[in-house]
Amino acid sequence: MQLFQICLLALISISEAAPAPYNIQVTVSSASHFGVRSCDSYYSSPFAGFSCEVNQTVPREDLCCVETPNGVVMQTQFWDYAPSYVNGTGPSNHTAVNQDNISGMGPANNVFTIHGLWNDKCDGTYNQFCNDALEVDASDLETIIAEQFNDRPLYNKMKQIWVNTQNSNVQDGGSESLWEHEYNKHGTCMTTLQPRCYEGNYQQYQTAYDFYRRVVEIWDTLPTYEFLANAEIYPSANQTYSLTDFQEALAQNHGGQVYVGCVSGNIVSEIWYYHHVKGNVLTGELKPIDTLTNSTCKSSQIRYLPKY
Repeated sequence: MQLFQICLLALISISEAAPAPYNIQVTVSSASHFGVRSCDSYYSSPFAGFSCEVNQTVPREDLCCVETPNGVVMQTQFWDYAPSYVNGTGPSNHTAVNQDNISGMGPANNVFTIHGLWNDKCDGTYNQFCNDALEVDASDLETIIAEQFNDRPLYNKMKQIWVNTQNSNVQDGGSESLWEHEYNKHGTCMTTLQPRCYEGNYQQYQTAYDFYRRVVEIWDTLPTYEFLANAEIYPSANQTYSLTDFQEALAQNHGGQVYVGCVSGNIVSEIWYYHHVKGNVLTGELKPIDTLTNSTCKSSQIRYLPKY
């Protein structure tokens, strides 16, 4: 009896010392929320499993429930630091103050903004710009999101948290140009995000609208700034960190090793969260996996620069 009590106390101690990660799996959305066909029958079939982990040939009737061959889903984020801190002209006495204003119309200064939602093959390679017929034009996106699908709140939120930055590859346009690029390049290649996967009458541009909804939905579950702040890692004009500091803080919350991207080898600019998906990319379960890409950051003296 005494031995049992000692073992029980040891288990309690271990449990308290190693809290569960913040986000093991991304919340599953219902099929009706997006209007796509249900994957319930697929989930109960012998073929069910996470992308890149099931080797059987998937029956044709289940293809809208299996993201293949691009089975790696990556939620990618920007850290759009102020360039003045790079050359030393920014305020030297900067202190981290939470100035998020996502719900209003002000800037989200302490937020890692959205880059996109990518779908790589299981080996880390990828297809791009897969279906011209589904592509959208940046000039139409406000009309599509806010008027055709009557979702002005989504459009307003995207304007705040999905911002074209100095580090994107569409620098000459506004934020809508980045949204266009991300959907046309990656969203049109998602095999479960196709008109044939919808129940009832498919509306033109519905795949694009639902892509944007899903990207924001997943981003909401991955508050990178908060993950780092909980580990006492804050933007600073002077403080530097090790790559391990970032990796451990993010892995603890995500459940897998996270890609940390730097410019010039030591200035944090991007974060990528890797997943496998079980079911449709809109409604399926996302399971964190380790990054398939090596960090572009040095091992030490990493700068996490302020935005303002």
